[in-house]
Amino acid sequence: MRKLNSILVFILILSSYVVAAETSNVKLTYIPNVIQINKSTTMTQKELDEALVKLFKKSPMKDQYNKATDLLSKGAFVTKNALYYTIKKQVKDYRAFQLLYVNGGFDKDVLQNCSLIKKAVKVDYLASYQSLENEINSSVQTALFLKDKVDFSKCDVYSALAGTEYNSNISLETLKVVVQSQKMASKILNDLVVTIFNNKDVKWQYKKRAVHSYFKPRIKAIKLLQNRGGVVSNKSIAKYLDLYRNPIPYTKHQNIALKYYEEILKLISKDIKNIDKTIDNALREMKEMSNSKSSKPVIKNMYKIAIKILSKESNTNIKEKQANDDMLTQLRTAILKKDKRRIDFYLRRGAKPTSGIFYLTIQNGLEELFFKLLKINTPKDLDYNKLLYTSAVKKTYKVLDFIIKNKPINNNLEDTIIVLLSDAQNSRAQKLINKNINVNKIIDSVYFNYGLNSKELSNAVELLGKEALSRYKYFKNIETQKNKKRIKEEKEREKKRIKQLKQEQEEYSKIKKVGDKVCLLGTQLLFFEVEIKGYVENVVNDKIQIRISDTGAYSGNEYIENRLVWEPYWNWKICR
Repeated sequence: MRKLNSILVFILILSSYVVAAETSNVKLTYIPNVIQINKSTTMTQKELDEALVKLFKKSPMKDQYNKATDLLSKGAFVTKNALYYTIKKQVKDYRAFQLLYVNGGFDKDVLQNCSLIKKAVKVDYLASYQSLENEINSSVQTALFLKDKVDFSKCDVYSALAGTEYNSNISLETLKVVVQSQKMASKILNDLVVTIFNNKDVKWQYKKRAVHSYFKPRIKAIKLLQNRGGVVSNKSIAKYLDLYRNPIPYTKHQNIALKYYEEILKLISKDIKNIDKTIDNALREMKEMSNSKSSKPVIKNMYKIAIKILSKESNTNIKEKQANDDMLTQLRTAILKKDKRRIDFYLRRGAKPTSGIFYLTIQNGLEELFFKLLKINTPKDLDYNKLLYTSAVKKTYKVLDFIIKNKPINNNLEDTIIVLLSDAQNSRAQKLINKNINVNKIIDSVYFNYGLNSKELSNAVELLGKEALSRYKYFKNIETQKNKKRIKEEKEREKKRIKQLKQEQEEYSKIKKVGDKVCLLGTQLLFFEVEIKGYVENVVNDKIQIRISDTGAYSGNEYIENRLVWEPYWNWKICR
């Protein structure tokens, strides 16, 4: 391979080419013809076929295209290997590739392998014998030729064209051809964002001109992908913020690089809707690092830039939000300790209670605090059915009466009714009975927990009417037939279920700390119960960050082993 020119040289060639390519309307420059077999030869068919393969299998040589034309005119058969070698070797000979494709009579299935498609359109200058400009042109011409023959959207292999690997791999014109969906644009865009400052080709700190040449084509790529519908995820923005871990090196060109850092952050955060826990956590870590004694000035500048831009784009006062979040953490601790003095203190300071704070308040039996919180802030995501059941379990009846009277609750009330009946709260249970109630579920539970002749079952039948009486007679008939063994087993199961429900309430309300093993219960395929397990890695207000350790029989994509996820604090319980 010929000796590579300096990195600076091909960066300059690239940047000038990108400007032209982005504004041009490139078309196919070569239309291959079917070669007529009209030349005589002393070679056998096997020798002709092998000669065509060897022509492109070996290192590139002069006149490969003309020699291929000559072999085809003598009757060489185009094998798949011969076709593949035109794009696998160091020179992407787009004329030879198109010539063999047309003369081989191939159908669209010949290039359905993603690694081959990537090789066909990738700008691979560092492994090429031709100039950067010719390598880029080969990429564009091959992509245009394959546009109606290959479904580019089936492959996720084009990120290098936007600059995730080397400067010498960028081709915006090829990107325009291959990006055929918003999903693909988003994939490439996110790949670019998380690598843009952590790239193997970052040599720009040595030359001022190279700083501009490194960033300008990538910024053009970001804009192109956003115009194609690409959206940067909050997770990718958080990874971009994590660049402070490997900050822009101190050179005389550091300020120029910082300006590009700011420009790129403005671009990628323009569609941001909220500062979620992923971004919030990244900003907190960034702030902590910038305030440390060993912090470099560049980290402080990066943090100031991040706060300014993200506050503006998300329409959020981030510093104020983080201060409130910190107060909520203190408020939660005070509620768990039932420290009324501290609770009042944090509320006076302006802490705005979330739905999680409401649940915690009821789980700790603080009725008066619940009503005080309602006056301060009523979260839109407050689940009144959940509060109702917790109130029944914890016997906070003032809250329960308030919810029954003032809030919409129509479904999934059976377990709450069962708890109320077990505590002889018949009048309150009566208020929850409606046409959506599963009567059999209630009667079964009361029967298995208290027995056929119990006062609790008699009250339940009286409250629930004819359907309940029918179920009562069913159990009476079974007992009459002395089928007591099965009844005993069902009684034990239901007692265990009720006990478990109450125990789970305690497990969900327990304080979760970093390192705790937590579980999430759910169903799959409507009836198949699954349990997902993980370990707490971070706790921020009403969210916990969990590293999934065991998905059991769960087959969905939300939870994958070793993946980090942010989840609502109260949805996960301490594993038993």
